[in-house]
Amino acid sequence: MSELREIRKKSEEELQGQTNEVASNLDQEIIQPTSREVVFSMSLEEIKERFPVRYGIYLKSLRANKTGTEIPESEKEEMQEWLSILNNLDTYINNHKTNGKEITLRERQLTVFEDMRDFLEEGGKEGYIKLPTGSGKTVIFSEFIEAIGVKTLIVVPTKILVGQTEDGTLNPDDYRCLILDEVHTALSEKRSDAVGKFNKAIKLGFTATPKYSEHKNVEQLLNTEIHSLNVREAAEEGVISPFSVVIAQTNIDISGVKVKNKSGEYDEYELQKAINIQSRNQSAVELYQKMFDGQLAVVYCMGVKHAKNVAKLFNDSGISASVVHGNQSIKEQQIILEKYKQGEIKVLCNADILVAGFDEPRVSVCLNLAPTLSPVTAEQRGGRALRLDKEDKDKHATIVDFIDRNENKKVQPITFAEITGASVVYPSSKFRDSKSRIKEGGGKTIQSPEIEIEGLKVTTNSEEVMRIVVTMMEGRAEPAPEGWMARTPLATKLGLGKETVNEMVDKYRQQHPEWFHKYLDDKNRINEYYAPELVALAEEKVATRKYAPQGWITAGTLAKKTSASRSKIFGIADKYRNEHPEWFEGYLDKSKHSYEHYSPELVQKIQSEVETQVKPPSGWATSGILNKKSKPTVGLLAISRMAEEHRQQHPEWFKEFLNEMGLMCEHYSPELINIIEGKIRERKKIPAGWVNNNTLAIELGFAPVTTNRIAEQHREQHPEWFEWYFDHQGRNFEYYSPELTGIIREILITREKAPIGWVTKKFLAKELSMSPQTIHRRAEQHREQHPEWFKSYINKKGGLFEHYSPELVKTIKEELKSK
Repeated sequence: MSELREIRKKSEEELQGQTNEVASNLDQEIIQPTSREVVFSMSLEEIKERFPVRYGIYLKSLRANKTGTEIPESEKEEMQEWLSILNNLDTYINNHKTNGKEITLRERQLTVFEDMRDFLEEGGKEGYIKLPTGSGKTVIFSEFIEAIGVKTLIVVPTKILVGQTEDGTLNPDDYRCLILDEVHTALSEKRSDAVGKFNKAIKLGFTATPKYSEHKNVEQLLNTEIHSLNVREAAEEGVISPFSVVIAQTNIDISGVKVKNKSGEYDEYELQKAINIQSRNQSAVELYQKMFDGQLAVVYCMGVKHAKNVAKLFNDSGISASVVHGNQSIKEQQIILEKYKQGEIKVLCNADILVAGFDEPRVSVCLNLAPTLSPVTAEQRGGRALRLDKEDKDKHATIVDFIDRNENKKVQPITFAEITGASVVYPSSKFRDSKSRIKEGGGKTIQSPEIEIEGLKVTTNSEEVMRIVVTMMEGRAEPAPEGWMARTPLATKLGLGKETVNEMVDKYRQQHPEWFHKYLDDKNRINEYYAPELVALAEEKVATRKYAPQGWITAGTLAKKTSASRSKIFGIADKYRNEHPEWFEGYLDKSKHSYEHYSPELVQKIQSEVETQVKPPSGWATSGILNKKSKPTVGLLAISRMAEEHRQQHPEWFKEFLNEMGLMCEHYSPELINIIEGKIRERKKIPAGWVNNNTLAIELGFAPVTTNRIAEQHREQHPEWFEWYFDHQGRNFEYYSPELTGIIREILITREKAPIGWVTKKFLAKELSMSPQTIHRRAEQHREQHPEWFKSYINKKGGLFEHYSPELVKTIKEELKSK
């Protein structure tokens, strides 16, 4: 770490040289050339946070160069592969943003893509993306696979993996990326084991429903959520269709229907017997006729017999309907589905075989005749009607949940409104005054009339729908028993972050699912709580954190003890990490902070290796020593550039030796030193009118990054406008010609500062305590209609940035307030 702090004090030119050095070592750019200007302007902490993987590779490569050690071939190949993937993703994203005519991903899809890139940038290898049905996840992972350019396996359903990995027809080591579509189906023990065999691959899962049940969660298989978009957000952003939820309460009593202990779902046989009643089925037909006549609908039934009875009643009423079920052949199912897509069949009755994998954008109605206790089933069913329809820009979907009487409040069914937290959702910038309305065909919104159907109470008013839903939810929930704790109070009690608590307790989730339960908190919100046994384990783990045993010390302490640099210590220690992991352990230091410590055996190995390093012969010196000897100093990059001119012809003039700090680094021979010192004495004077970037920026009162950005636009066409010279203090800088400085002065002197009220995206995001990406998405909705609301001005630090007008700022604030 200390090296990079030293590096950050150096000039941009020196950093440029070091990144080029790393790129040459690995045959991969560490940072795309187009991004270097931005990266070099960041602070060390910003670089570590934004580019952790590349930062680690960068340090490791520099350490290897300075210590004269070879990076193991397998490790080097892995580093090259990571850089290739990250650079390919950067290229794809940049091309997508700049090439407006040939874009594949919608705005939110590109955001998901960027989050996947950022996840890999952080070193992540196993994660999942939660996207609602119809939001285009297939397009996203198809583009991702094409962009990264490594061998990838796409799997759905995951049960196929089990057989192929067991019989040897598929070798997991052949793949560098594994895409799991509908990853929530991979949570059985056998399927999870099959996925686990792909230990060399990046594993990414896609699902609309990561929490499959009370005891099964995708996080148990892929522990990081990369991106999450729920149904309500997707509808508000226009990713899926706007929708309304209608509640249809029947007079049928299902209190006697059992709930299965294992699945937590209603018993299929008993439920079908209770709800497959002529009057109830007929009420569904009448509801369709009065509210949705002519629209494509999916009707979810409990079992094949129920589906056939409902379809018959639709057909008897003159509405074309058919049944699709698992006992049919694939050919029979395909014929029915094709007729449905062509509009020959208006209503499709099924027993949940269309929950996953069904794709028909024209479906706008979902009738849930079979109640469910599964959030996964409830969300997957409703999602079938939410796909955007290119042929109907005004599509508005409706999900109707049939609710029966039940004296047992603990087994009230899950409704779509409970899943989404809303009974009606429109795109955020439209239909502001339509919250209690539902939408009919043709794009018109009307106030719903009272719908009278015998044996059915139909509720369409959004507030009343939510009142019914909340009452059902509260009936199921109960306050937490004594001793149970939610995550936030437990984190506060232990003095840890919430994520740390998550990592600590999740280790026990699979083995002890009974330690996790949802209860009502003191604000009547439903939250996950941890059992007293789990709370006690967490408290014990925190209380028993250990101090380092005798002889175990940190890298920093060892560096002081041996008078070697920390990077030298790191370089030697890392050689033993794989072979002797027991020599590395985290312990508390005197200030009660946890740090990695080295065992006495490892300490002895490092001390021995430091003492036996080769010292340089007389007359050999590093570029740093040579720079100090020159009066005035000329800079490391200038010396390095002069030395490189002779490397190919005289490689014997360059050798690795131990420097004054105990660090292996390159030294120059006396012959090469004589040549460099001669060139320094003969250095050229700066021609009249030529100015370096920093001097020009100070003169004009702008940030150096601003003047450099304008200069770079002319480098390719006029390379003669750029030249390296030594200044009066002997420092080596790149200078700009009078022609180039004239252009830069003209641009910046005439550039206005932002008028009062105009602010940048970052400023507005900070004011509203929101992410810049969220503000950007809001602003972009208005760019086409109001281009005058977007202008580039100089900010307080002298940088050129896009600013938003007061009108746009006001509009964004009003939109967020109304949301």
